[in-house]
Amino acid sequence: MLEDLFEHRVLTAHQIEEMYFSSGPVTRRRMIRLVRLGVVLRFQPPALGSAPYHYVLATLGARVVAAQRGVEFTDLRFREEDVEELPYRPERKHLVGINGFFSRLIRACRGDGSHRVAEWWGERRCRRQWGEIVLP
Repeated sequence: MLEDLFEHRVLTAHQIEEMYFSSGPVTRRRMIRLVRLGVVLRFQPPALGSAPYHYVLATLGARVVAAQRGVEFTDLRFREEDVEELPYRPERKHLVGINGFFSRLIRACRGDGSHRVAEWWGERRCRRQWGEIVLP
């Protein structure tokens, strides 16, 4: 999950549930635990009515991702300032929309044992591979 949060930058509670958990209460308990451990951060964007919590990687979570990848933390180019600005950035809604496609695809494959997502190349991975040649 931390790897997905790094690659996709922001995932809503609903998207995390679709990808990893069986119910909303289970998702909420697990995510609250990760927030308390300081691995992820959450925010609720302003909206008419109520918006789901949005989760982003905290610095500690990014350090875990770096360790899992076997790279130096600085090689990730993770900046907590970028995370703190995300709730106010205009592309947040676009990111959440794209990530919704990804999470629904994962959910569909979880529910059907005959299909799976073998590999997903998100924006960050594409940028690392091709730089500015391929743009989202």
